[in-house]
Amino acid sequence: MEIELNERSFDVVEGTSLDALRDAERPQADIVILNGAAMAADATLSSGDEVCLIQRGVARSEDELEALMAARHTPGVHTKVKAATVGIAGQVTTIIPGKSPCLSCIYPEGPTHWKREFPVLGTVSSMAASIAAVEGIKLICGLGETLAGTILYYDSRNMNF
Repeated sequence: MEIELNERSFDVVEGTSLDALRDAERPQADIVILNGAAMAADATLSSGDEVCLIQRGVARSEDELEALMAARHTPGVHTKVKAATVGIAGQVTTIIPGKSPCLSCIYPEGPTHWKREFPVLGTVSSMAASIAAVEGIKLICGLGETLAGTILYYDSRNMNF
């Protein structure tokens, strides 16, 4: 019979118990999750059950982490993100009308290298938005220097600014 073990298809003999599965596959696991609920008692597994065996303080393997990410995405998104060649970078500037260059001044012809591609990673966009929010707070409160007249480029892949 087929179940999901740590987000991967796994075959077990019908009548297998949760404790027997843990003892056979990951005896050091001290957290056992069955269909989204932490289990304190043993239970008999059914076809289609989802089991997660976790040992506190131990990081999951790269394969397990990837399987977890893929299982939580809309079908196909993880595959597209993994295969993407789009850089995970961004740029932020502060535009103060009459005091700093506008976007047309910075890019009079538009950025020739830019091309809309899939995917746009939300975390990269959120990073730019967070920096922009700090810039707004600095302007309102008169704190520090803003990015007016400069562009902050960041590469999230290597965390370079």
